[in-house]
Amino acid sequence: IVIGGRSSASSDVTQYVELFDNDDEKFLRLLQLLGDWCKDTLSLILIFVDTQQECDDLYQDLYGAGYGANICMMHGGMDQYDREFTLYDYKNKKKNIMVAT
Repeated sequence: IVIGGRSSASSDVTQYVELFDNDDEKFLRLLQLLGDWCKDTLSLILIFVDTQQECDDLYQDLYGAGYGANICMMHGGMDQYDREFTLYDYKNKKKNIMVAT
């Protein structure tokens, strides 16, 4: 299944890119955005990170910030069953925030 071109975003997806000087500023801004976006429980939010360790760390940070009921993560270090289970929960909006590599 191919949706859109390889080098272009789907017109159904809104992308946000912001640059920050340090990780603390970046995390505070993410919390601010999630606070706004999570008011609409139908929104699916996908956050990309560079490494499996960053994925684990951000998941833990967001879990600790109170998003535990809404968040899931996916990276190549997870076994296939866990990735499929995570994807199912995200697609079916049981979890509306995914952190992924």
